[in-house]
Amino acid sequence: MSETNPIESVLGFQRTILEQTHKATLESLDAQKTAFQQFADGLETLQQFQSQGADLSRNAIHTYLDSIEQANPEADIADIRELVDEQFEAAEETQAQSWETVIEAVEESTDGFEQTVETYSETVDNSFDSFLETHEEIEANTVSVAEQIEESTPDADELAN
Repeated sequence: MSETNPIESVLGFQRTILEQTHKATLESLDAQKTAFQQFADGLETLQQFQSQGADLSRNAIHTYLDSIEQANPEADIADIRELVDEQFEAAEETQAQSWETVIEAVEESTDGFEQTVETYSETVDNSFDSFLETHEEIEANTVSVAEQIEESTPDADELAN
């Protein structure tokens, strides 16, 4: 059979596409896993920013209350300062509990997600391996049939005699 058999070329092209699709699928799964992990890691940073923002707000209110006291020394704002502190402490406690719940849930989800990705990756590998084996068998059979047809078909010189 000739070196440039079009059937072999088409089947080789198909195999290349399958292998590239397999690789792209696995890379996509890895990217999703990485993105989810980065999201989970970013939650703690976001929690720190929120806490810093609350501290800045509390300090700004205290500074405002200090300026009121300086402007009016007779003003008794100790109760207001205490109320502000109590409200910030209550908010911080609620936020800490909420963040703890969210971070714990995301960590559990991350573990489950990673396990799901690993299982899916194995399934993808097995499916692609099986498909490629079947493709190779089809390729071998198709090439064999094509060679048999070519061998049994008389060429132009034989027909002329």
